Amino acid sequence: MHVRHVGLRTGRSFGVATAVVVLIAGLAQALTATAEVEQSSNRASQAKAAVPCIGSALPTLGGRNGNAVSVSAGAIVGIADDASGVSRPVIWRGGKATSLGIRLESAVPTSINRFGVVVGTGYDAASEVLVGWWWSNGTTHSLPVRRGDIALPEAIDDQGRVVGALVAGDEHSDGPGADEDERAAIWKSVRVLPRELPAIPGEHGSHAFAIASDETVGGVSLDSGGTPVLWDSRGGVHRLGTLSGQGGIVRGFDGRSDPVGQAAVSAGGTHAVTWNDSGGAVDLGTLGAKKASAAKAATSGVVVGSGNASVPGGSVTQAVAWIAGKANLLPPVSLPHFRGSAGTANAVAQVSGGLVVVGFSADAVGVRKPTIWRCKP
Repeated sequence: MHVRHVGLRTGRSFGVATAVVVLIAGLAQALTATAEVEQSSNRASQAKAAVPCIGSALPTLGGRNGNAVSVSAGAIVGIADDASGVSRPVIWRGGKATSLGIRLESAVPTSINRFGVVVGTGYDAASEVLVGWWWSNGTTHSLPVRRGDIALPEAIDDQGRVVGALVAGDEHSDGPGADEDERAAIWKSVRVLPRELPAIPGEHGSHAFAIASDETVGGVSLDSGGTPVLWDSRGGVHRLGTLSGQGGIVRGFDGRSDPVGQAAVSAGGTHAVTWNDSGGAVDLGTLGAKKASAAKAATSGVVVGSGNASVPGGSVTQAVAWIAGKANLLPPVSLPHFRGSAGTANAVAQVSGGLVVVGFSADAVGVRKPTIWRCKP
């Protein structure tokens, strides 16, 4: 999708405010595991799956848990527990985890670009406010905002542009997660003040999650159901179609600047979707009949996210890659003291040697291992 076509379309996680938390949770309810699954049954299910990608665990900082959230040019960012069990923001290079050293509570990276610039959020306990930050070459900086605002960055592109949302600082007097209205925003660089992006007229807020190479921004306009939207390079907001009229969210863009995300279906839950040049939602499908799915990121010809998969006794959430329009399960990793039974894919990138997908694998008791899947060209 290119900016000149946008007119045709009209027709944290920690640090994400309550309205968006509720919306995403509601749209993805069916992606939650519905039963405990025996490891042997899960392995049998994996053996039957056609898997184009092979997963391996990334190291933590000495603890049990972690999650890889973004990848670019050979570097991966996410969170990992240290030996004391405290979660730290980390960068993986060459398979080695290094702490970013950010002095905020609950600091979580959200995105990295090809130059190693990272953005994310954290909590300043002394001031009792959320903080949007950017990190480069071992140094952390606050993302610029006007007095009284708080930055919630979601993504940074290779031109250094950042998108996310703003909230009023006084609405966080009760700490993270307080109710507030969000306003989608774009920073043309990590050193300049943001420009706000409007909601659909009559709706009360908005949140941006992704930016395309042509500067189209994708996200959601907030009402009772959530409207998937695009903003053009001048900041004009454009409504996208849904599958059932019940809402959706743009979460990423592919290599052609076409948006991907999720849209609610009439039977409940969501399906992963892409949107065509006329703004219509195209269902990417799921791992099985009457299942749910959600797309989070894309590159040329590949979309990644999560979906329900059937296993004996119920279903579990699994990492998914849609390759050439087909949903493929990305199997969770298993280690000597960890047998993965579920997972989620958070990001994808074309790197030298092929395709890389990152996310996490989870076992039956909820331990999460940061995971990288390498896919054949």
